[in-house]
Amino acid sequence: MRKQVLLGMMMFAIGASLIGCGKSDGKTDNATTTITSENQVVNESTEIKKDETKNDTSDWIRYSIDPKGSVRCPKYFSSRTSGGGEYLYKTDSNPYFIVIDGGYENELNSNSFDDVFDNLLHRLGTSRYVQFGKQDLLKDVKVECVKKETCKVNGHDAYRYTAKTTGAANNKECYIYGYLSSTPKSSFTIYGIITDESQLQSDALKKEIQTEVDAIMNTFETK
Repeated sequence: MRKQVLLGMMMFAIGASLIGCGKSDGKTDNATTTITSENQVVNESTEIKKDETKNDTSDWIRYSIDPKGSVRCPKYFSSRTSGGGEYLYKTDSNPYFIVIDGGYENELNSNSFDDVFDNLLHRLGTSRYVQFGKQDLLKDVKVECVKKETCKVNGHDAYRYTAKTTGAANNKECYIYGYLSSTPKSSFTIYGIITDESQLQSDALKKEIQTEVDAIMNTFETK
């Protein structure tokens, strides 16, 4: 019996010694490197899937600009429709809105930009402000284009712009970021506007608006 116990102890010692040798040779280092590499591949694959999900707009809600054009919007936005415009927001206390407004039957080009911009954005202070519930901030305001640049969106000519409101009763200015473009029937705009008076200069909100407006505009298509 003692011989069997001693023999068992010797075999255990030899086995432990062999495992120790395995950890100290180059093969174990290679195995560790391989595991790290596999983890990197998994992380890259996960990131790709996240990007694909982010870019997948198949389940987004379609909004008609006019009979000849439309865009899609994420489902997490709620919406109101009034006067031919769509007003998108995330919650009732949302600090910004995204507006889809069109139906101006004047072709957009370099010569007509000011006319189209003034017509579509002038509506904010004359009638659209009612939808925001911010009369002191938006009623009778003018919209001043701060910067514009030409761009292509899915093959369509467009202008990307930043703007601000002026002439508010409380003397505050709202940041606006958006696009002007045209369907075969009419010109339209999509823009985001900060309406929370405590966050009018928030860089984080400006960036969020740019991201959301860009994503919606990138779904623009015509018939």
